[in-house]
Amino acid sequence: MADHAKPSDGGHPPKPSTITYTRFNKAVLQRPLESTESLSPIIGWEWFGLGFPEPPRFPGRTKVSSVKGDGDYIRRFLKLVANLGLWLSMTVVAVKETKPKYWIFQSNPSRYDLLEDLKTGTPDGSWSANQHRNEMAVDDKIFFRISGAKKGIYALGTIKSLPYKSKDEFGDWKVRVQFDGLIDPPLLRTETEKSKLLKNFRPLKGAEATNFKVPTSIGDAIEKLIRREPRVVRKIKKGVSILPPLKSIGYKDPETKKGKRQPKSQAHIRKVEQSAIDSAVKYMFTIGFSVCEDCQLKGSGYDFVFASKTAKMHVEVKGVSGSKIDFNLTPKELKLAKNDTKWKLLVVTDALTSPTISLIDGKELISKAKVIEPTQYRVIF
Repeated sequence: MADHAKPSDGGHPPKPSTITYTRFNKAVLQRPLESTESLSPIIGWEWFGLGFPEPPRFPGRTKVSSVKGDGDYIRRFLKLVANLGLWLSMTVVAVKETKPKYWIFQSNPSRYDLLEDLKTGTPDGSWSANQHRNEMAVDDKIFFRISGAKKGIYALGTIKSLPYKSKDEFGDWKVRVQFDGLIDPPLLRTETEKSKLLKNFRPLKGAEATNFKVPTSIGDAIEKLIRREPRVVRKIKKGVSILPPLKSIGYKDPETKKGKRQPKSQAHIRKVEQSAIDSAVKYMFTIGFSVCEDCQLKGSGYDFVFASKTAKMHVEVKGVSGSKIDFNLTPKELKLAKNDTKWKLLVVTDALTSPTISLIDGKELISKAKVIEPTQYRVIF
């Protein structure tokens, strides 16, 4: 190993101060100058691979300037400095912060099924780095795109390492990735083509490659579309999948033996109930359930059957225009609350202004309701 400069007093080097680093691409490290030294020579080097290059030589009375790399690289550099006993009296760290870059990482479903891999809950954390690998940095953001018939962006992720050599059928280099979420519904090409900014961006039009650089303006526009309701980003866990498209379901007036009931303000009731149904369907979608049966006029004791990949719920929806949970419950609904473990009550308060969801199971309803009055069973929480 090359000779390295030692602290001038010959004693043990002082411990470096604790510094919290944010992501950056350039740091300037400088120790206090002694009266007998000048500002030169300047020694700097850039990142060209996974490990460190040959440790640099540090002539006496020298400072280190312009050390370039991502945040992980700089932290490892400082650790190297500490281990070698190099100028640990450095006290100034000037950091130039940069926003993480955007990337599109693309896969061909005929060669790799991304959605099935995500469904395992523990997807493969490596990805080919065939293009632009020298520009990839830890914490850069990834849009995972699938090519083919249903082409589009299906997942979000983050780069977690610098590229490393690893040869397989997909290429010679790889990078570690973290999958942050499944986009539901996915951002398909049919949607991006409607955007003036995105419609002519080649990676979204079917260009062939594994890794595409994404300009910040394009990346911001894609993120904005992904965060638009009712689209959700589902947590990666076992069984995670894309649900059927959201349905537009209309409120249906309940019927009695004498025909349709006529409340004092039927138009208002309809408006509240429709808003409650819209809010309920969207909320259930966000937690992984979609409508598989509309039971509003079947007298089932619940309005909808919602299903995920592993469970079903019998959901009665109640809309309230105010902030207080106060609604009517039929005898059949009360009976199901006591006996049907799949039965749930979904109450939407402030339905016309700021819908707030409360999902209550039967046992909770029976145990926590302050009042359950007979006849039509009035419930007040």
